[in-house]
Amino acid sequence: MSNSIKDPFASLDIYRSKALVEKAFGNLKERLNMHTTTVSSDINLEGKLFVQFIALIYLSYVKKMMHDHNLFKNYTMQEILDELDMIECFEQQG
Repeated sequence: MSNSIKDPFASLDIYRSKALVEKAFGNLKERLNMHTTTVSSDINLEGKLFVQFIALIYLSYVKKMMHDHNLFKNYTMQEILDELDMIECFEQQG
C-alpha cells in the first residue's frame, strides 16, 4: 500500500522493477563474482566495476531475449548461462 501511488497497476509495476534491480545486484554478487571487491588500487576497482557492469548488461540482454522468444518455458536462466559458459573459440593458422 502507498499513500502516493493510487493506481494498483502502477504500484505493481514499481514493485516488479524493484525486484528486477535486486535480482541484478544478486547476479552481480553471485553469478558475476562481485561479492568481494578486493583490488590493489582505485584504478583496478574502476576497471573491475566497469567489466562487471558490461557483464550485467549482457546478462540482462540474455534474459530479455529469453523472455521475448518464450524460452523460459523450456529452460532456466542458469541452464542457458551454463550453455554459454561452454562456448570456446579455437583458432588454427592457415
